[in-house]
Amino acid sequence: MKLVNETLQRLADSRVGRIDVEGILAQSKLAWMAAVLHEAILYRIVALGQGAALAWNAGNWLTCFLTARALVETMVLTEDIHDQIEVALVAENLELLGQLLRRQTFASRDEEWLARSPADKATNILTLLDRFSKKVLPQVRKHYDSLSERCHPNRMGHTQMFSTLDTATGTVTLSDAKNEVGNKVAITPALMLLRIFEDRFARLQEQTERIAALQHRLEPIGGAA
Repeated sequence: MKLVNETLQRLADSRVGRIDVEGILAQSKLAWMAAVLHEAILYRIVALGQGAALAWNAGNWLTCFLTARALVETMVLTEDIHDQIEVALVAENLELLGQLLRRQTFASRDEEWLARSPADKATNILTLLDRFSKKVLPQVRKHYDSLSERCHPNRMGHTQMFSTLDTATGTVTLSDAKNEVGNKVAITPALMLLRIFEDRFARLQEQTERIAALQHRLEPIGGAA
């Protein structure tokens, strides 16, 4: 877990408290949108990572499973955003970049919101998981499904997680600390994704610079010189 902790600390330290319209962000609204979106995702990743660490250290395995699953979801979303931005950058398509950044910024599954803005419909997380599994890590979807079994209020999430049956006597003992070793093994792969996220976030930052350069070249503020 040392590598995970070190990665999480680097990510936490890299966060910024404000984003000003200056430098490259002053010459490209799309770059500003990208910077805001990326930083919000970074804050979410750090919050989930820290939450998982706190739950791990406290032996609160259910909460750790919940945060670990959300971490996987955010990681696969980050990968998809990176890939879509790259396609738009290669095509030098500012309209596509704008659509992508707006959709990801305001993405929702809320029906009332989508009635007003249907273009903001978020992609189903299972779709993103399958894409990530095919492109990056084949076992991610299987791992996510395993985490989900423990997050749901079913056998793996209640009786299996907290109780042990003595079949000879019928006595059931319950404990928060049941199967600590197995829980750690099941959660660790999700936490290891933080190392991949660190790489992807660096790429997102590099893409932001490319977005700024592209928009400044194609649509310079004040028009062509």
